[in-house]
Amino acid sequence: QESFNHINCVYRDWLEIELQNLSASPANVPLSTKCVTPPRVLIDQDDMYNEIFQKLDCEKDLRKIECLLIAYMTSLSEYSIPPQHNLNELLITNLAQQKKFTALQQLLQYGVISNTKPLACLLLSLGNMHPSALQMALDMLARIGAKEEIQEILLSEDQIVSALKIAEDSANPRKFLSAASKSGNHTLLH
Repeated sequence: QESFNHINCVYRDWLEIELQNLSASPANVPLSTKCVTPPRVLIDQDDMYNEIFQKLDCEKDLRKIECLLIAYMTSLSEYSIPPQHNLNELLITNLAQQKKFTALQQLLQYGVISNTKPLACLLLSLGNMHPSALQMALDMLARIGAKEEIQEILLSEDQIVSALKIAEDSANPRKFLSAASKSGNHTLLH
């Protein structure tokens, strides 16, 4: 991980310079015309993904990819650099292929894997591989405050009462009545 830390230290410094150059300055401050030269070697997340992780044999090197990804993403986290979607997706699919859902759950809980709607959808698609994938997706959506998406998932799982519990006053009652009607549970409908 020491190598990743060095790579990400340089990467973070470069990101900070780029952000400073893009940020707005007060009108009375003259614009800097000084051109900042990039470091001799700059390895960003796209480089790591395309030149390292994609070059490994995904079927033969599952364990190696897992270890490298976790080390790299942990290093990114230490330097307060959010990992890009493709790295998160690769780690999730890698762990799912190895059926390491407990490890996946821990990485989600500790924030190594980012919380996004597309990643929650990926977790939902893994529901047929492991029952905890649905709950991991719901937890991720809850962390980002995606109540409507959570409701839709709960309704699709015939968990109508749970969906109603998180419904806001402006929620469409027809959606819940329709789901209750389709469930065939007459007690729930009335």
